[in-house]
Amino acid sequence: GLQCAGAPNVIYTSPSPLAIFRYLAATLEIRMAPSTCGSATVAWTQVGGPLVSSFSGANTTKLYLPAYSVPFNSTVYFRYSARRGSSPETTGTIQVETVRAPLQAVITGGGRTVSELADLVLSASQSVDLDQAPGSLLYRWACRNLGIAAPCVDARTSNPLVLADAQNITLPAGSLAVGNYSLTLTVKKESRLTNATTTVYVVPSGAPTISLGTTFGPGRVNPGQRIVISPALTLAPNTSVVSYGWSVVSGNITSLSLSTRVLTISENALQLQAFYVFRLSVTVLVATADRKRSTTAATGFADVSFMTASAPSGGTVAVSPSEGYGVTTAFTISTLGWINPEAPAALQYQFFYTLPGSSAVAIGGVGYSPTAAGVSLPAVRQPTNVTINVKCTSVVGVVGEARTAVRLLPAASGVDVSATVDALLSSAA
Repeated sequence: GLQCAGAPNVIYTSPSPLAIFRYLAATLEIRMAPSTCGSATVAWTQVGGPLVSSFSGANTTKLYLPAYSVPFNSTVYFRYSARRGSSPETTGTIQVETVRAPLQAVITGGGRTVSELADLVLSASQSVDLDQAPGSLLYRWACRNLGIAAPCVDARTSNPLVLADAQNITLPAGSLAVGNYSLTLTVKKESRLTNATTTVYVVPSGAPTISLGTTFGPGRVNPGQRIVISPALTLAPNTSVVSYGWSVVSGNITSLSLSTRVLTISENALQLQAFYVFRLSVTVLVATADRKRSTTAATGFADVSFMTASAPSGGTVAVSPSEGYGVTTAFTISTLGWINPEAPAALQYQFFYTLPGSSAVAIGGVGYSPTAAGVSLPAVRQPTNVTINVKCTSVVGVVGEARTAVRLLPAASGVDVSATVDALLSSAA
């Protein structure tokens, strides 16, 4: 009794202050010393700062703060209290403050050849502020002639090229002479700014202009899905396509057919969390103007680049109580701590149980709730460790898993579950 009365409760806490990015989930944790002094009782409460929109695990040693739950540019405070059995209560406060995430600048429409007689359209529409702070993004574009290492000149007027401070810009045909150019986008919001650069190759009028379409949208790509990249060509008069050729500019891939018009990438051929650039080169024959059946060859190319997604990671799953009876005990299963930068607010969960020697059985469907309450597990004839696991699926379909175990006991005295047991054994046979 005296030993329990003075037993330490908490031996570790998350750092305070704890700096987090608002767009990522966060976990506050305390750890308690092993003890035989009784079960632990833990409670978390918010005691300061703007109201946090949601959190879970308030009665466990880990408090989970979902992505975007902590208000923008704020500091909040959580108090924990913990005790074990009759030992004194231990309390403390952890300060959490959001730090500004960098802006992300993205250019689409570059990384390709463009005919000198075609418009060049560039877009910054995929640029984002992951903080989702109030206000709008501001855009500024700059152009540089790589051949002479100087600012771009409008080939139609010989004056400096003027680019609009807009999300999307169009350079009319003839604005840039044949040559290689870098286009730099600066994205700004409040005191934050970031840059992105792309290269455009303006080619003689006979070369094809290529645009690449993909089966995936903006953001990171699930390497577990089949990917198709197909070209749309703009050809000058009196031209015909001779060949298509794909190349891998960046990234590792297990196998790929590169001499086709449409590039098809099989499921799981790409690595997780890797940067890829694929280039299509198209060679055409251009009939000469003298109509004497002589031709010249011209080649154009276009790149498509993307980042593959990472699997959700860092999550845990817990069952309360950790021991109980089949059929009659109502278990609560919860998961927290998952980290996924693609779209942390859109994670979905599904729970499963697995009896020894059997396949996994789903506990309900896929949903956004990280908790399943009132779960009834099967009856058993003898004490059995049952595996509980959760599949956490990102917005692009990449899956992370975590597992734990719960101990099931035979039915409590006086409870007849023989019919349930026999039915389960019959279905498993």
